[in-house]
Amino acid sequence: MQLGIKICGQHLPAARCKMKRGQVSIETLLVFLIFLSVLGVAYAAASKIAAGSQERVQRALSEKSFNEFSDKAAQACFLGNGNVRIVEAEGGAANISADGTAVHFESAHFRGSFSTNCISESKAQQPATRIRIENKEGVIEIS
Repeated sequence: MQLGIKICGQHLPAARCKMKRGQVSIETLLVFLIFLSVLGVAYAAASKIAAGSQERVQRALSEKSFNEFSDKAAQACFLGNGNVRIVEAEGGAANISADGTAVHFESAHFRGSFSTNCISESKAQQPATRIRIENKEGVIEIS
């Protein structure tokens, strides 16, 4: 008494044996394609999350640079003539403009303004990562 199919060629004709092998190959290919699809979706989701977190990091660095810049401008104003402070902008180059006592800071990821007790002038022609703040006889020059 024999139970079931043992090996191709013993109980199955050769034609049916080849069909079984082809079916296994197609099933394996379908499983592989499904795996690749799931992998593609996971990669797209992970890259979107990474881009969002990178944006948040850049914004935080730019905000930190703004806070440091405003603190150092206030120090230069308070300490008087001849005081110089340097700020290294993190999170990208910053564009600085001044209007009277108001100073405006703008980078790719953050924008802010503050007021000083001194008149402020911006000599910066283009966005910079290194900002020089100097008190010249009560006028804050930013370059």
